[in-house]
Amino acid sequence: MHVCFSPFRLLAVHSRYKSNPNRLIRRTVINLLPRLAHYFPDQFVQNYLNVCMSYLLETLKKINDTNTVNYGSYALISMGEIALV
Repeated sequence: MHVCFSPFRLLAVHSRYKSNPNRLIRRTVINLLPRLAHYFPDQFVQNYLNVCMSYLLETLKKINDTNTVNYGSYALISMGEIALV
């Protein structure tokens, strides 16, 4: 089964779900970013790299915030996988 995904919808999907209160959805968004970068490397770098890396860095800065779940380890792994693309 082939799933057709437009890379130009990445920003809309990312913006819509990055602040979702559901832990599983937020973790999935973080884990999905490197996979999208792998499948659409040119478009990702040109259009979405800055936005996605800013989001991941913002996630890392929230490590000491007691009101949020720690997604820092997921963000670091995603940043490393994006760097390998």
